[in-house]
Amino acid sequence: MGVIYAGLVGDVGGTNARFALVDGEGHLRNTKTYICADYGALDEIIEVYLAETAGKRRPAKAVLAVAGPVVDGEIEFTNLDWQVSETDLIAGFGFGFRYASPQHRFYLADGVVGYQCVNGRIVRKEFSELSDAAAYDYSDAALLVDSVRSCTFRYQPGNAMRGGLVTIELVLEQAG
Repeated sequence: MGVIYAGLVGDVGGTNARFALVDGEGHLRNTKTYICADYGALDEIIEVYLAETAGKRRPAKAVLAVAGPVVDGEIEFTNLDWQVSETDLIAGFGFGFRYASPQHRFYLADGVVGYQCVNGRIVRKEFSELSDAAAYDYSDAALLVDSVRSCTFRYQPGNAMRGGLVTIELVLEQAG
């Protein structure tokens, strides 16, 4: 029996697109880099990557960082002429998300969620109250990824024009 992949992670810039599969234990597998100029669209690179690595064992979820804004679900690449929408990626690859943000920029739970980055791991825990998260030690939190070189979490409070903004900056490395 082969590995079951929990998700696809990717970092798509103007020059390179980097992808990895995340296994059920949070390990990065099959890290590959592609030159964006060699492809006509993001979905072409994803298709090639999944064919080379996952075969028929395609992941059901994906997290992609892209070089440019996501406006109303449309990805506007800063240095590429590619046009793609989150809806197209979900339809084309079967990626599913339990809870989508109103602008489809990220996907979260519908309750209080705490994340912690420590000792090269990112863990996640759901809470019933916000006050429970502040003092929690995360010793039994679910492992998301264990190949983290560094991470930074930032919160910018909302105002009258928009809600709060959470920014997560990650540097991942392939184990082994």
